[in-house]
Amino acid sequence: MAIEVTFLMIIIIGRWLLPKGKISRSALSQLLLVYLSLASDMIDLLSIFQEDKVIIDTEMIYSTLAVFSWSTFQFSLTLVASRGRTFRIESDNQSENIQLTSKKQKNRRSNPPKIKSTCQKLASSELPSIFITILMQDLPFLIIRLIAVIHFKVHSYTTIFFTCKNLIILLLQFYRLWSICIEHIDQNEQIDFDKRSSTRRSLPITDLSNTQLILHDNRMNQIA
Repeated sequence: MAIEVTFLMIIIIGRWLLPKGKISRSALSQLLLVYLSLASDMIDLLSIFQEDKVIIDTEMIYSTLAVFSWSTFQFSLTLVASRGRTFRIESDNQSENIQLTSKKQKNRRSNPPKIKSTCQKLASSELPSIFITILMQDLPFLIIRLIAVIHFKVHSYTTIFFTCKNLIILLLQFYRLWSICIEHIDQNEQIDFDKRSSTRRSLPITDLSNTQLILHDNRMNQIA
């Protein structure tokens, strides 16, 4: 237990001492708070080894250690936006101005159509981070704790609390996925509606311009 605690604390403190990169200090502080919440959940998973019925079963021990090892890989991933938080890259003003000027120069040289593929939209959204937290943290932890509570009859307050916590987080994550998909569909419908309304508005303008040109030509012919 002590080795795992020191390992997780080294990960958190090491991430704090490392260069922050392109994220801001506020985003880094939120990321470290998320790391602490994940570490507390992971440490509590190992507390089921204190039960006599669990420590006898070797399959349960190996499966718990495998889930714990699997969950530690999420600290090495850059797509960390778990527990409802999104960490976007916040650069300085000078770098943003340089990027804007470079983009404007590129657009002046050539104006290609800016069409993002679906893969790019998914990668830039919160969906990968939500799937990472579901598959590497909440879902396997819930399965292990349910096995401990139902099969091995572990009825400690901390185990039941964290089991309910994992279940609620899973429901909230799935609700978040559903809301993102609904928002994406609504945005596409709104864009289509705006395009149709803009085309309808442009049609009478063209008709008026054509009629004005015809009247002007008729007047010029009468004067001539």
